[in-house]
Amino acid sequence: MNPTFVNLDFMDIDKFAEEVPALSIEPMQLTRGPLQIALVSLNFGDIAITELSCNQQVADRIYIDPDWLLVVFQCTPQRWNSCESPANSLTLIRPDSDYRTLVFEGFRCVEVAIRVELAHEIGLSRWTKLSRVPTVISLPSNTRNVAMRWFGRLLTNSNADGLLGFDHSGAATR
Repeated sequence: MNPTFVNLDFMDIDKFAEEVPALSIEPMQLTRGPLQIALVSLNFGDIAITELSCNQQVADRIYIDPDWLLVVFQCTPQRWNSCESPANSLTLIRPDSDYRTLVFEGFRCVEVAIRVELAHEIGLSRWTKLSRVPTVISLPSNTRNVAMRWFGRLLTNSNADGLLGFDHSGAATR
């Protein structure tokens, strides 16, 4: 599959929910003022890397498809049901689960969605069988910073240079 690159900005919460149906979300803006949600995503079919940022406090309901594992690199705090995921943490969200989430003003994260079959192939099988409560792993800030720089370069260069100049299959980038 050829990878797809998406770079979207939203100033309306309903438009965000409508334009990004793959996320299966039901968002609601909780603070007053102009909204800005930025979404940058690189999708290889069995793995998708998405950077999300939001300037306002937003609550939503999100459903994770049974075929996908979600790994979230938290740059800022986020609440999954009653579980707090602090900045500099990794949040693992098992397939076939749903949550009420809360993001705070200035929110930013990078989500890596991995198809379950690929997760099994690369040794992440146990991550697909976690409890329905999110698993939060603290990361040293330098580890998170290295990962965020790598994701930033990948997403920025993919936008500017057509997937870093690799062949159109995206296999090298994946």
